[in-house]
Amino acid sequence: MLFSAFRIACLGGLLGLSFTVSVFSQEPTQPPAPASQTPASQTSKRQKELQAQTDLLLQEILTDTKQLRSAENRMRVLIETAELLWDRDRDLAKALFSDAVNSFGGVIKERAPAEEDDEPDLTANIYVEVLQRISQKDVALAYSLLQSTRVTFFPAPAPNDTQMLNEFEFNLFKQVAANDPQALFKYAKEALAKGISDSVLGMVDELNQKDPKLASELASDLIAKLKSDPGKSRREVTRLALQILGKVFPAMYTDPNAQAEPAALPKGLPLDAQARRDLLALIQQAVAQIDFGSPFEGDTWSLFRNLKNILPELERVSPTLGQMLRAKNAEYERLYGGLEKARSEMVSLMSKGTTQSFLERANRTGNEQFVAMAISKAMSEGNYDQAAQIARQKITDPTMRKEYLDNIERQKVETTVQTGEVAEARKAVYSIKSKHQRVQMLIALAGTAAAKQDLKTAAELVREAQLQLPPRPENLGQFQLFLEITKVYARIDSNQGFEVAELLVDQVNELTGAMATLDGFGYGASQRLRFNEFSLDRGQQAVSMLADWVETVTTLAPADVPRAKAVCERVARVELRTFARLRLGECLVNETSRVAAERETDEKSSASPR
Repeated sequence: MLFSAFRIACLGGLLGLSFTVSVFSQEPTQPPAPASQTPASQTSKRQKELQAQTDLLLQEILTDTKQLRSAENRMRVLIETAELLWDRDRDLAKALFSDAVNSFGGVIKERAPAEEDDEPDLTANIYVEVLQRISQKDVALAYSLLQSTRVTFFPAPAPNDTQMLNEFEFNLFKQVAANDPQALFKYAKEALAKGISDSVLGMVDELNQKDPKLASELASDLIAKLKSDPGKSRREVTRLALQILGKVFPAMYTDPNAQAEPAALPKGLPLDAQARRDLLALIQQAVAQIDFGSPFEGDTWSLFRNLKNILPELERVSPTLGQMLRAKNAEYERLYGGLEKARSEMVSLMSKGTTQSFLERANRTGNEQFVAMAISKAMSEGNYDQAAQIARQKITDPTMRKEYLDNIERQKVETTVQTGEVAEARKAVYSIKSKHQRVQMLIALAGTAAAKQDLKTAAELVREAQLQLPPRPENLGQFQLFLEITKVYARIDSNQGFEVAELLVDQVNELTGAMATLDGFGYGASQRLRFNEFSLDRGQQAVSMLADWVETVTTLAPADVPRAKAVCERVARVELRTFARLRLGECLVNETSRVAAERETDEKSSASPR
């Protein structure tokens, strides 16, 4: 009932974000008490309560959206709200998706760089990101929105943006027309007429799975254009030609030592005789120019090693090319054969060597790398005392020796904690000298105890960890420790967990307020506030900190949704409060789905004959 009102109101005034929210002021109607308290009826009641709480929260999120001054933030909120609504009300979700994309003009306007602003223009990236998220729910809708808005928002994009937009459009169309090879072929031909791109190359693969004849025709056109295109560098021509060759001979990109069954390899791309000759000619030009000492090194290695994988096939189809490649292989062996052999021996030693063999090498060569390998090997076998003894005797630098010993001790304690022997690990934790690491281990051990349903020990351990910290965090490392403490409390004592979360929200408000104040003066990491709002992009420092905090709140939410909602509402800044509500909404949607699955199981259990 409530959700229907919510949907009608949203659809009625969505496009201007000026919908009336007075219809939302009513309290959610409580479902009538079930006639019997069977497991199925209890889970059904819980599901209805969660749905009502989720509906109310989504109403508040969209109300908050009206207060956001940044078009980009409003757009991000609409996208995330639509994602949350997708399984509940698809029509409303699609309307929100459409409104988000159609409002993108505001994002472009507010992101127009000022003269003194050296920030790169990333509007095309954001546009693609938004449509990509929509495509994960409805690829046809995403493609339709792209077609109707791309020219409007990007009438004359930069070359890099043009390539990105073309490739993204190509990938969307590929999904939309997945079952129509002729449509794919026509679209690929039109794209090729505009220029060679990796997207066209990808379409060859798609067609080869559905219609090899069309794939061969497209590949032939691609090779012909590649051969005659004066705008492509030698490096780019070689890269693309090599990729096409890999489609003709799939074994080229397989590990020759993997011994894969022939049936496991993808189907090779068929080429007509002329296209194959042209392709091999391009490859032959590239092989002739291989210089193992040139700046073209990265591509040289890729070209050489991949061609070696199919040398017998190349010799069969082009003896000249095979002969050239064998000559290059002889040059490679002369220059690097010894190095390859030494590297192979080192890899073998690392995988098969023992602690003692590493020590013997260290004594013989004086190379401390073998000492490090001996320590690592001893630790991997659980011989921490031996590892520590080697570090004391063989590591000559005092600072490095201390780092090794500290790391060995920490790893020893971590291993003890992971084994689940809580009593033994509890003693070992206090041998760690670093307070931060000691607290980390106590929290981890508390989590282990909680997983074993030893709630008393878990509570003692997490309290011990908390007592070693100040009353509230004094730096980012301590802030993260308080968050981990909250997550443990979520499993054993939600009331204590909420108290810690409520303590931290005040600090979040102080810190984000300070970040906003300092932003304009260039201190610290610039947040690039627009209209005095943090961008809800998670790359923002303030949003990242808030995301870590609200994640802990969501672990507490199933125990007390109203209290979780109340603590999120204490976030001071409207854009960050909206972000917190979105994360809580995501949690409630997931919890509702979990309870619905539980109810279905209970109903099946109740219906089955006893």
